[in-house]
Amino acid sequence: MRRGIIYSEIVSTVSETYAREILTKEYGEGLESLLNEVRTKIYGILNGLDYQQLNPATDKLIPVNFTVSALHRRVLNKIRLQKEFNLKISKNIPLLGMVTRLDEQKGIDLLFPILETLLSEFESQFVIVGGGEAKYRSFFEKIKERFPKKVGCHLMPDFTLSKHIFAGSDLFLVPSKFEPCGITQMEAMRYGAIPVVRKTGGLADTVEDFNPRKNSGNGFVFEKFDSFSLFGAIVRGLETFKYKKIWEGLIKKAMRTDFSWETSARKYLKTYERALSL
Repeated sequence: MRRGIIYSEIVSTVSETYAREILTKEYGEGLESLLNEVRTKIYGILNGLDYQQLNPATDKLIPVNFTVSALHRRVLNKIRLQKEFNLKISKNIPLLGMVTRLDEQKGIDLLFPILETLLSEFESQFVIVGGGEAKYRSFFEKIKERFPKKVGCHLMPDFTLSKHIFAGSDLFLVPSKFEPCGITQMEAMRYGAIPVVRKTGGLADTVEDFNPRKNSGNGFVFEKFDSFSLFGAIVRGLETFKYKKIWEGLIKKAMRTDFSWETSARKYLKTYERALSL
């Protein structure tokens, strides 16, 4: 890797924020000194989504298709998701979703001190799909035993169930310790789930914190890698969910955010042209 960095014309990674983060000791994995030496040739370009394949209007893997202009149909996916995991059926209970690898990088540890409190003190539900380390599987299995009508778990990867969570959950959690780009938050937004993310890497570049005064933003962002910072962001989401017109506007903004390859491809083309000119 070191030799590749030294002799390349261009070094690219998958988000602008991550391109800056790898210059620090925290994220540089021992290469930060070299990366700082060659920082003028480092570029960050976000990953994109295939908007034909990932289209809630036509996707055959979700129970009910919908669009921004037919947003009332989206709640039918939520009800199907609640039925699928044997949760209480209600369109008014906020449903938190996760699709993730069960790994320290993904910030699962942040849920340990707070998830039980969220489920017991707030009217909410939680569904997760993903496989990984035994300690995380054990944690979610115990939470499900404690709240059988509020928690749904499928503790192994499943592409179809992932789509169901994107299309049916209200809030989508991505509390990563670090995240070069992240795809699931973009997929969730494409399907109308509002992301709750840590301000790192591509998460910082794709999710803007919701500001109720300005009515701006497309998700809920926290900065410090801390359980109670995550807790605060989730609570802000749960409280905003109570205001249906505001929430509907937030969904529309999330769905209209452009993550297509069109934009990223143009940036890659310019970067390759720059490399050829050197």
